[in-house]
Amino acid sequence: MFVQNHMTTRPRTVGPEELVSSARHLLEQYGIHQLPVVNQQNHLLGLVTERELWLADHYDHQAGAELRVEEIMQPEPPRIRPDAPLEEAAALFTQQGIDALPVTLGAELVGLLTLRNLLRAFNTLLGWEQGGSRIEVAIPLGAADIANVMETLSEEDEIVSVVAAQLRQDGAEPVLYLRTRSLHPWKIEKRLRERGAILLMPERPKPLE
Repeated sequence: MFVQNHMTTRPRTVGPEELVSSARHLLEQYGIHQLPVVNQQNHLLGLVTERELWLADHYDHQAGAELRVEEIMQPEPPRIRPDAPLEEAAALFTQQGIDALPVTLGAELVGLLTLRNLLRAFNTLLGWEQGGSRIEVAIPLGAADIANVMETLSEEDEIVSVVAAQLRQDGAEPVLYLRTRSLHPWKIEKRLRERGAILLMPERPKPLE
């Protein structure tokens, strides 16, 4: 999964010399939360978000004069290439605390990847939008456990996605996450247990005293 497959192509943009009121109007008109700032060659110069516009509103009231976009934009914002994998984008979102990444080829803006785009991509990848149930299987033996689970599921047509990850907080071994269409996957769970798989169950919250 790559950025170019999930980014917004031809995003709304604003020029550096335009007034803040023009940028604010674009956000309101199109229901968006940020605007890449580009020059006439469509080269990325910066990014302006709702936060900068809010601060500009306060300044305008105090100074009695309207600012231009170039005076409030974030210069040199974090950016990403269209051929970058989505996990690289996810890392930038987390590290930088941002909601959008301009997508560039060299200096040219070719798209915009928002946090909503990213979440929608992972929803599609993991089958969350299809409903169903999740089964978690401990895989302390790694590839051997995965092979055992996959052999057990070889005739199963209810599986939507299979992801191996080391995300457990109550143990060191990685986990295999299975997404199934069934809301009651007890038959699948029974078959897995019969083959020696270790199924993980959510911890019940402690009762209030």
